[in-house]
Amino acid sequence: MVAAMFSWGPAPVITKLGLHEIPPYSFAFLRFLLALIILLPIFFSLGHHKVARGDLKRFLLVGIFGSGLNVIFFMTGISRTTATSSAAIFATVPLVNALAAAFILRERPTLVRVLGVIVGLLGSFLIALSPSFLGTKSVGGDVLGNLLVGLAVFSWVAYIIGSKELLQKYSPLTMTTYSFLVGVTVLFPLSYFEFVSHPGWYLKLTALGFWAILYGAIFASVVPFFLYQWGMKQTSAFAAGIVTYLNPVLASLWAIPLLGEYPSPVFLIGTGLILGGVFLATAYELIQKRRQLFLD
Repeated sequence: MVAAMFSWGPAPVITKLGLHEIPPYSFAFLRFLLALIILLPIFFSLGHHKVARGDLKRFLLVGIFGSGLNVIFFMTGISRTTATSSAAIFATVPLVNALAAAFILRERPTLVRVLGVIVGLLGSFLIALSPSFLGTKSVGGDVLGNLLVGLAVFSWVAYIIGSKELLQKYSPLTMTTYSFLVGVTVLFPLSYFEFVSHPGWYLKLTALGFWAILYGAIFASVVPFFLYQWGMKQTSAFAAGIVTYLNPVLASLWAIPLLGEYPSPVFLIGTGLILGGVFLATAYELIQKRRQLFLD
């Protein structure tokens, strides 16, 4: 899941650049369509398309939250607000996810994991709001855009919770492919509406626009979705949420060469807090158990 975060890291920056040339829903549709074209031959050749008829509705629901509503809310929101505000709002994913995992999946986080959530949240907000501390630019963004990104948070948490039970029966490849299939289906009418409303936008695409779509399909869709699902199959829904703290750190690192934004001391402190929070929430207890086994 950490590897998935590294693949997802540049996504907010590249998405923001791509939206300069491509309407938001069309961008998301093309991203998932290309990802689906890549996955389908592998999907059918390995026989991963076989699922119980009774689970199809659940696949549909999970796909709607993960590749439908989450993408629609996020793409619409980020097109209206700032990347900094989006990062700050998405930093609440682990908290919302921890509550959902506790009440729905009955996953009871330990005190160390709760501490990891708090430390990581503090670091994430420190990075996201650092421009206001340094007086470089406003981070408020658009109220409606911020609200839509908030709805994307709840959609993503619903995707995590819904996927966890299905992953006990099906492979990460099955989960990923069905999710993309639902995403393409949901986004097609919206992208068609954009095509009718803004005909000829594709004629103005530059190399940057094509590169943004290609990156979105491979490194922001196929690779991280598969890695994330595989990681979630091996661990808890709680851990699946906590690693998202890495997103604002990795996005900021990519913003340096692409947007000319350089790290400040506040950024470095926030990075340290996030890495410490991720360690406490995902690795600390495992290391302690192995240490005890070694001593025994």
